[in-house]
Amino acid sequence: MQAVLLVIHVIVSLFLIFIILIQSGKGEGLSDVFGGGSSQTTIFGSRTGNFLTKATTASAIIFMITCLSLALISKKSGSSSVQQELLKEQTVEKIQEMMGNKEETAKDTSKTPSQPAVK
Repeated sequence: MQAVLLVIHVIVSLFLIFIILIQSGKGEGLSDVFGGGSSQTTIFGSRTGNFLTKATTASAIIFMITCLSLALISKKSGSSSVQQELLKEQTVEKIQEMMGNKEETAKDTSKTPSQPAVK
């Protein structure tokens, strides 16, 4: 489910970028490069402004829905990989500390002879 939403999200985001760049605006957009200029004609013909506006709105709505859905799915799945790696590192450090303390106590007991050394 998450993979399907992610693919849809990427496709919609690329389509949204494309639709926004095609629209003629007050400045020099991509449509001006292809002959859109200041008239209502774009590379797709005249009167495409209404269609492009509706396509942009629909794409933006789908984009927001997929964003929220992916956020909710990732929240329900638990922790992220960064949190898992951090937890692993903390666990390893604690184990090393515990092992270090055991080794130190083992070294301390081995240094104290149970019988005095004979010379």
